[in-house]
Amino acid sequence: MLEPESITKRATDILRNVYHYAFRQGQLEAIILAVLGRDVVVRMTTGQGKSLFYQIPPLLCQPSLCLIVSPLSALMHDQMEKLRQMNLHVQCFVSVQQISQCSDADIKLSQYVYLSPECAVSSEWRSRLKNLELWDKVCLIAIDEAHCVVEWGDEFRVDFAKLSCLRELASCPVMVLTATATKLTMSRILSRTGIENPTFVKCPLNRKNMYYLATTKKTPTRHQLLQSSSLYSRRQK
Repeated sequence: MLEPESITKRATDILRNVYHYAFRQGQLEAIILAVLGRDVVVRMTTGQGKSLFYQIPPLLCQPSLCLIVSPLSALMHDQMEKLRQMNLHVQCFVSVQQISQCSDADIKLSQYVYLSPECAVSSEWRSRLKNLELWDKVCLIAIDEAHCVVEWGDEFRVDFAKLSCLRELASCPVMVLTATATKLTMSRILSRTGIENPTFVKCPLNRKNMYYLATTKKTPTRHQLLQSSSLYSRRQK
């Protein structure tokens, strides 16, 4: 098993040389925990780089496979294309039919597989990995937009409520990521994903590129909005 110091160095090198970024607060901590085999809950605002949390661990644990469950098809395809541009092996399945159409060789080569909740819990996907003897290769299961496990799991997309079955098949850590979740929502997320004693990584909610202005509404509103916009522009200079 890698030591935290080794993980830090290798992860930092990958981020600098492959992604050309520097770590934001909380990112490296969560990556280290995942590589060490700990379940992790990440709460981070939108647009701050949550995808790095699950994209870097497979590069540290080769050969390995990361399963990413997300309800957002467009986002999954966008991330897949970006990873492929970095010469990484990625698949994305949003329908069970796509799973059957993918060759065994492509699945075996994959470092990342993006899955809709419906595909992730399907018998087709679970048996496919079992037949290819790939469950032992899974190093991390990431559940993105995890608040949807509760918000959509009861009626709209019921397979979100069945994700704990993945934990029963793979002896690897689970990482859940969300930008918005109350304490009650979080407890239900953990129950439905099979996580018992996770480490919580809460990243700062403050974003330096955002400016907040509260004022009493007046008439005419359009003129007031133009004044606020002008004030913001002056503060940015």
